[in-house]
Amino acid sequence: MSRERLERDTELLRRESHLEQARRHVAESEQRVTHQAALIERLRDQGKDTSKAEKLLAVFEATLAAMREHLASKEKEGRKRG
Repeated sequence: MSRERLERDTELLRRESHLEQARRHVAESEQRVTHQAALIERLRDQGKDTSKAEKLLAVFEATLAAMREHLASKEKEGRKRG
């Protein structure tokens, strides 16, 4: 990662609220799951072993589920305050 990108990302994180950060993490995780599922399909089409890729997808999906729960709790907190 370039120093410029690292500085930009660091500044972005400073300005993000916890809710915004949780939403971003969910979106990024959804992209990872989608990408991994597509990779598995390509590997399958090529007749390759997908077992490790499928295990990683399961980890990504479990992580996404946890992130969605966290986001829901942050949104609930926000509604209580607002």
